[in-house]
Amino acid sequence: MRLLALLLVLSVSSAGAAEHAILVLGSSVKPDGRPSTGLARRLVTARALALHDRDAVIVVSGGTRGGRWRPEGEVMSRWLVAHGVPKGRIRVEAAATNTAENADLSAPILEREHVQRVTVVTERFHMRRALFHVRAAVGDRMAIDGEAAPDGLVGRARRQRDSEETQKIERDRAFRAAR
Repeated sequence: MRLLALLLVLSVSSAGAAEHAILVLGSSVKPDGRPSTGLARRLVTARALALHDRDAVIVVSGGTRGGRWRPEGEVMSRWLVAHGVPKGRIRVEAAATNTAENADLSAPILEREHVQRVTVVTERFHMRRALFHVRAAVGDRMAIDGEAAPDGLVGRARRQRDSEETQKIERDRAFRAAR
């Protein structure tokens, strides 16, 4: 009887806690409300992860610049639901307008969900910077890994984009250090 009571207490205390979260960072949305090519790549990757780990909560993060179209978070949520991910698993952050804000505004959601491990989903070229910001936002409160969506870059275009991202990381490091 004591064992049964202990198991019941443990199951109730862990109810609602998501050990794993999939954090999908936003990217541009087309004027008609559909995901851009890059955002669609991220969503396909996130959907595959969500179908593989059916207990993971999915956090979609992204707002809109200037309010000219729907927030990226809302568009991502709608796309995931339309592609078989239950709406109850999705948490929407719809205010972030850049990578640092994606991380900073998603961190409280991850904490509320009692996440122990978060998998960041973004395109390959953007992964280093995304991981930098998520680590800065959540510290050592949870394990962080990444799942890169393909970015379609090769050769010179890849080298150029990698160089740009390195410069952005250096800029962002300085910005975070000054705060």
